[in-house]
Amino acid sequence: MPPPVSSPTTTLLPRCSPIEARPLCTLLLLLAAVLPGLAVADLQLAPGTSISIDVPDGFVYSQRVKGFYREDADSAIYVLQSPVPYTSLSGKTNRATLARDGVEFQSQEEMKVSGMEARLIFATQMKVDRKFHKLILVLGDTSRSALVTAVFPEEASEVLADPLRAALLTATWDRELESRPFEGLGFEISETPVMKIASRIPSGLVMTDAGITDSIQFDSPLLLVNEVATVIEAEDLESYTLRRTPNAELSSRLEDVKGRKLTIGGLPAYEYEADLRLVQNDQVVRHYKAVVLGKEAVYVFQGTVGPSRAPEYIPQFRDIAHSLRLSGKAAE
Repeated sequence: MPPPVSSPTTTLLPRCSPIEARPLCTLLLLLAAVLPGLAVADLQLAPGTSISIDVPDGFVYSQRVKGFYREDADSAIYVLQSPVPYTSLSGKTNRATLARDGVEFQSQEEMKVSGMEARLIFATQMKVDRKFHKLILVLGDTSRSALVTAVFPEEASEVLADPLRAALLTATWDRELESRPFEGLGFEISETPVMKIASRIPSGLVMTDAGITDSIQFDSPLLLVNEVATVIEAEDLESYTLRRTPNAELSSRLEDVKGRKLTIGGLPAYEYEADLRLVQNDQVVRHYKAVVLGKEAVYVFQGTVGPSRAPEYIPQFRDIAHSLRLSGKAAE
């Protein structure tokens, strides 16, 4: 079973629970004490990114958790690559942002990694009576940035902290490597003439207007696509879709919901449109959501856009969801 770890957003999640979609700025921030000493292994490219790291022994890439994972250590390493400048991502990865997700900032240090500006943050978080340590490396330049995040339980910190810190600092960015957004995922989708892939997250994709992220506002068109490792029954699909809003705090803020059952790519699916009242500013955006049921995962599409632009963008969100194609083992 995967550990109660997160993507390099900020939230530590329960075992096997889906990664909740959040606004992009938070989204880009998104895992046994008796273990033997860990030695640094070979350089490995993080799927879907241009970043390689020297992964410690025992960590292997897991399709299920979408990161380098060591089961007996209850620990993982994630790499998230973003097209926003380093100053933007670094500025959003701070004490206040972490605290909003229950993560306690401990310390940080400035450095250079792969010839780029970088900052290494140490933080902790309690999850179900258990404390986890998190090392968050933010690096980048004027046109791109990344988060390389390691999460491990406090009881294993004596043997894991130093090797994982050393591994993060080996992060190497190949600027000539072409983007491979679907690598390591169990699906592919089609872009529209307007909505383009802006960023890869461990479990999926972020899509925006023209793939631009540096001017995202609360009412900007934004579509999050996630592959969630879970098994649910077809008869529970509608309730599952309606229950899992973009943020648990917004569960009661859906208004004027119109949904339907359908099939997408030959698979059971449920989709709806609704007004979504945002708790942070009490503004209303139009919300589209679709959940497609696979054998060992569900594929979740969650889009938001301001009401005035909804007639243009909601159909594009729907077209992207309906273009879902399973790949690799997921298609077998």
